[in-house]
Amino acid sequence: MAGCLPAGNGLQGEPASALPQSLLDDIDRRIKVVAASLKQRQQTEQPDPRCDLLLATYALGLTAPFYENGPPDRHLDAIRDRLAHVMPSDRMTQALLATPPDGDDWYANALDPIEAIGRKDGREFFARYAGAGGAAAIQN
Repeated sequence: MAGCLPAGNGLQGEPASALPQSLLDDIDRRIKVVAASLKQRQQTEQPDPRCDLLLATYALGLTAPFYENGPPDRHLDAIRDRLAHVMPSDRMTQALLATPPDGDDWYANALDPIEAIGRKDGREFFARYAGAGGAAAIQN
């Protein structure tokens, strides 16, 4: 999606904070809704690393349209910034480094569809902000 913008329309080399605050607020609200939904489904008070992995995977997809033409480390920083609103840094680090346990096919098979849902939601945000004349993409 980012490649569809005219060359001068991206925020070339800018940090995630260069995205419009209203966009960041919308992304944060969406991540909080997904986090609450996962917590409700987990039916336990203890944080579940598998739910954290699912949320991090969703955040990867959600933010991808804004960073797909930019440096991967900048995208990772953006994911960390967004997840910091819903989980402590130690859980976030574990989620970003996690892989599904061997033999846990449900979680292994869920990651691609979860990322795709996040990417679809991210494209909607991208279209809304870039289509409104905003410079919403981070590019090299």
